[in-house]
Amino acid sequence: MPVPYERVLAAVDLKAVAPQVLGHAVALARASGAALRVVHVVYDLRDFTGVFLAEEGLPKLQAEMVRAGERGLEELCQGVDYPLERRVLVGDPFIELMREAEAYQPDLLVIGAHGVETYAHKVFGSTAHKVVNHARCSVLCVRA
Repeated sequence: MPVPYERVLAAVDLKAVAPQVLGHAVALARASGAALRVVHVVYDLRDFTGVFLAEEGLPKLQAEMVRAGERGLEELCQGVDYPLERRVLVGDPFIELMREAEAYQPDLLVIGAHGVETYAHKVFGSTAHKVVNHARCSVLCVRA
């Protein structure tokens, strides 16, 4: 018996696995008649100031990153024949996804996993791994 979802949240990073994440999210939302929200998170550049970036021009660069995320989401969702809401969030991907999930209260969160084990992933953990371990809803992790 299929589980009826009321709200599905799809988190995409606009890399290679994003179309598969969106495809799964759309299919599952359609099967249940669920609302669908697709989000992309861009890093907050203020977190890197003083170390990597100078303060000058930071707001302009951040705004460009948000616009690029909006364009990427629009392109990714182009041709999807299911109603959805798109949002670009700014901040740490894990933290922002948890905030979005808390606010949206999805029954299912769909996220991509790259399957790449880097030193950073070993030390800090991947966003997908953290989401799977901390989300209060079911999580579908789509492999690249």
